[in-house]
Amino acid sequence: MNKKAHKIALVTHQNHTTALSNEEDQNLLYFLRSRGLDMHYEIWDNPDVDWPSYDAVILKSTWDYHEKYDRFTQWLDQLEKTGARLFNPIQTVRWNSDKRYLKEVMADGFPVAPSLFFEPGERPDISGLFAQLGTGKLIAKPCVSAGARGTFIINKSEAGEQQPRIHSFMDEKNYIIQPFIEEIKQGEWSLFFFNGKYSHCVLKVPKTDDFRVQPQHGGVISSQQASADMIARADQYVQRYARGTLYCRVDVVRYSGKLTLMELEMIEPYLFLDTAAGAMENYYSALADMI
Repeated sequence: MNKKAHKIALVTHQNHTTALSNEEDQNLLYFLRSRGLDMHYEIWDNPDVDWPSYDAVILKSTWDYHEKYDRFTQWLDQLEKTGARLFNPIQTVRWNSDKRYLKEVMADGFPVAPSLFFEPGERPDISGLFAQLGTGKLIAKPCVSAGARGTFIINKSEAGEQQPRIHSFMDEKNYIIQPFIEEIKQGEWSLFFFNGKYSHCVLKVPKTDDFRVQPQHGGVISSQQASADMIARADQYVQRYARGTLYCRVDVVRYSGKLTLMELEMIEPYLFLDTAAGAMENYYSALADMI
């Protein structure tokens, strides 16, 4: 690759100060510049950006996309019309931006946490969902969300009392309801693939009395060596759904003794590049090969 000939946008969100204080973004930007790439921060919804002037546009920390979802999908449409080359590919980003993609994964026979999907305005009998999913505790998530925002637990003993409030949430957004997976307390495994190749793995464990594994909610992150069977299972998801991607994070838990998918993250996942030797180099090599 003629490195100096390639101008690349590393795309973040409007809260510019917060985005640029993100240590991973800074480190990645400087690392890629040190490899001779012409790297620039850009804000995804800045109307003045000349996206076609870039050889590659990399979604990195567009962490407000779910709060401006209509605008975000319009931006993807505009990029597609200009012919700008987005990483990850526009079609993949569209698919991955709504958790209803899990319907397809389930239909293809892959292990996925049991899931029920509801359109805005649907008002299911919440008490009946416990029997349907075979659980005493439910977890509800917006289909378009990030960082566990809008996610809440429903206990069976409180279902009747809480149903009006739950329905009010569901009136506004598509929701996914799943059994609460107790194994999440032992942690969620995140395996990272760059250009379809396994790079590294972390284990995210929620703090005591919480279920959210994200660091902003007190989750503890540790670098781990994924087992061969875990890498092989994650690779199956990557080969089926993440071909042509620069980056993919596969989040799995062991549920009822089986390695089970929680989510595929192919829009703006935190990559924990500082947790494994060689992770930055793996990212660069993947980008170099794809360009």
